[in-house]
Amino acid sequence: MTLVHRAIFSVRSLFDELDEDVLPGLIDGEQRNVSLYDEALKQPGLSAELAALLTTQRARLVEKIEDMKSWKTTAPA
Repeated sequence: MTLVHRAIFSVRSLFDELDEDVLPGLIDGEQRNVSLYDEALKQPGLSAELAALLTTQRARLVEKIEDMKSWKTTAPA
């Protein structure tokens, strides 16, 4: 879904100005993706290699969410 959100962000920027109004929806969508990672990591029989990969991806996603939250709080009114 992160790729989908990036695509939406890019397409929308072609037609109008993007501002902090977009961030809550993006943050919410990415937080739902984090919960999907959490569900995947709970699956029985998950290999250690796949668990490590998912954990790394989840951590990067959480970092991006924190970045977006930071942008939201520092965006000019």
